[in-house]
Amino acid sequence: MNQKEKSSQTILNIIDAGINEFAEQGRFVSLNGICQHHGISKGKLYHHFSSKDELICECVCYCFENLIKVIEGFETDKSISVNENFHNYCKEKIEYWYENPNQLVVLRLSYSLRNKIFSPESMKKINEAAIHWRKAKKEKFLEIINSNNNKLRMDVESISTVLLIMYENTFQTLEDRMISEIKNNDSIATIKTAKELLAYHDIIIDMILHGAIAD
Repeated sequence: MNQKEKSSQTILNIIDAGINEFAEQGRFVSLNGICQHHGISKGKLYHHFSSKDELICECVCYCFENLIKVIEGFETDKSISVNENFHNYCKEKIEYWYENPNQLVVLRLSYSLRNKIFSPESMKKINEAAIHWRKAKKEKFLEIINSNNNKLRMDVESISTVLLIMYENTFQTLEDRMISEIKNNDSIATIKTAKELLAYHDIIIDMILHGAIAD
């Protein structure tokens, strides 16, 4: 591993530590805590990040970037129905949260805390990352909706907008419960909640598509 690769790995290690610490401590996260709890020297941390604001901002943007990769990486299957594609899409997201619960916690915190913890410059960067995330979701929704050349009762932009609203406002309670169960190492409850979340998703998708797709 050359010096550039080592530096990149160090940055990723610091960001990963920052995500875990921010998810646990929220607005009370500290650079000292990140260093002490994750075996990172202050010298290395300050070499790459000048302040807590900069580091936590990078953590949030990193979580958005990873989520965008998950969204863009989902392969729509034109041989199955739109409903089945949305089912598989949601399943991949749930599996990602199952494996990376702290990343979802960080995104939740970044929204709830906003100006309470971040500088205007960091908020601008986070908002830009959120815009890219919403754009990726919308484009994937449009891709799935158009996968079967269905006749639509409404334009795909309107359907996509409805789906975006649904995703951002409907599933938070179940997602938060699943994350709490993961953190408590309650695997049985986690699996049950994940199945409930996916089933709930399927019902909502069926309702929306039933009204949007002509027979």
